[in-house]
Amino acid sequence: MSLYFKDWVLEGCPERLDIINLILYTNDYRFSIVPDAIRKLKNLLYICMNDNKLTSIPSWITELTKLSYLDLKYNSFSVFPEPVASLCNLTHLELGYNTLCEFPASFENLKKLVYLDLKHNDLTEIPEAIFSLPSLGFIDLGSNKLVKIPAAISKLKGSLRYIELRKNKITELPESFCELSCLIEIGLDYNRLASLPSAIGNLENLERLKLSENKLTELPESIKSLKKLEYVDLSRNMLTSYPASIANIHLINIVYGGNPNILYEDE
Repeated sequence: MSLYFKDWVLEGCPERLDIINLILYTNDYRFSIVPDAIRKLKNLLYICMNDNKLTSIPSWITELTKLSYLDLKYNSFSVFPEPVASLCNLTHLELGYNTLCEFPASFENLKKLVYLDLKHNDLTEIPEAIFSLPSLGFIDLGSNKLVKIPAAISKLKGSLRYIELRKNKITELPESFCELSCLIEIGLDYNRLASLPSAIGNLENLERLKLSENKLTELPESIKSLKKLEYVDLSRNMLTSYPASIANIHLINIVYGGNPNILYEDE
């Protein structure tokens, strides 16, 4: 059973305990405190509380031991709500559009976490605890203030399939990034990359590579080894010629307009 509150005020939760989905967002009254009535709902699997004014999460949320999906987008968190780190069955966590700048070491307790959305926050570095999440398959770190990717990201090589890093200030990728051999999609649009790691060809499962709005002048020769690559966006970089290193890859789509030094066929 689901309980859905939208555009009106939550005054309490029913007594019945078989509710598994709870949605509380875009209410005329935007919550600044999580309603205590939710504490009764021990069978909850899914909670959506986005677009409120939350700055903290009560410690009793740890009593919701079955919770697997928690959506806290568009709130007012500046510090990660530490009780969430005790939700050991959590697989899906959305914290985008807050003002988060740091995470506690206890975040590494979320061993079942598969999906993590941290876009549009104030992170200047990737929290180290993230590299201890053995099930993490998707992470969105877009629109933060990141300037580098730690070498420790290779610790996610057994699980990470999608990584979004667009709209940061990243100037280079460590060679260890190329150990993420499970990656299917990489988003690095709107950064400050002047080059890619020489071992990028080791990303043997990569299908989509988004690199628009960087400062790339060439691509490493090893990129020709990406046999599963289907889509590449190289638009608005500083390439001086069509990259010969990808000429023999059977791409479905390549975008490379907006490189002012390339002489295109129709010119």
